[in-house]
Amino acid sequence: MKRKPTSRDMDLPLVERAYLAFAGASRPIAMEHSPYRDPLWIKRMEATPKRDISDDDIHYYAGTALTTVGDGEDYRYFMPRLLEAVVNDKVVHAAYVIVDRLEMAGWTAWSAEERDIVLEVAEFAAAREAANFARYLADDPWGGDEAANPENWIIQLQRLKAMPVPQPDNGKRR
Repeated sequence: MKRKPTSRDMDLPLVERAYLAFAGASRPIAMEHSPYRDPLWIKRMEATPKRDISDDDIHYYAGTALTTVGDGEDYRYFMPRLLEAVVNDKVVHAAYVIVDRLEMAGWTAWSAEERDIVLEVAEFAAAREAANFARYLADDPWGGDEAANPENWIIQLQRLKAMPVPQPDNGKRR
């Protein structure tokens, strides 16, 4: 059973809080997948503890999740490893790929703790991009329009924040 977070958890590093937030997600037993996906890779993803999944495997999963491999619950299970890869700048897929998959997985219906850590990682990635862009502009003031690139976390963070979170009806009927 997943334990409730405490105020001390805020002192943990971002990645550790991600693993803690998603501790209750169930490991996939047999992920559905396209027959064109490598069955040995699928078995490796199902069998490897999520913290031990290689950067290459999580990167590949990030690009195939929900479209040709797995479902929303599988994505939720692998989310802390995906967030770790984002924090460590190891996923080279554009930010919109991760956000598209979050939307497909129905992330707004996840627990508040899970949604909060997703947003916190997105904010971290966006701040990192903003700092990198500021350094880029300092070197080349005529630099392109990278800050307006829809593939980056700065734009995708706003998209995540705009997605409506379902409100519990508390048994009330209209």
